[in-house]
Amino acid sequence: MIVETLKREFVIEDVTLPDPDPTMSINQVIKFYSTQYPELINSSYETEVKDGIAKYTFKQSVGKFG
Repeated sequence: MIVETLKREFVIEDVTLPDPDPTMSINQVIKFYSTQYPELINSSYETEVKDGIAKYTFKQSVGKFG
């Protein structure tokens, strides 16, 4: 059995961010990048795997104020 680790990319607002550490969970990556992109804290994400790359696209959650 051969185990391959997929390369990961993180996309927010059309900006592709590198994987800070392949051993981090998605929640840890969100926390890591939330200092630069605070909207990540309340975002959801979609995952697409293509050509050996797992691409995580973050979508900002829209809510009501008041």
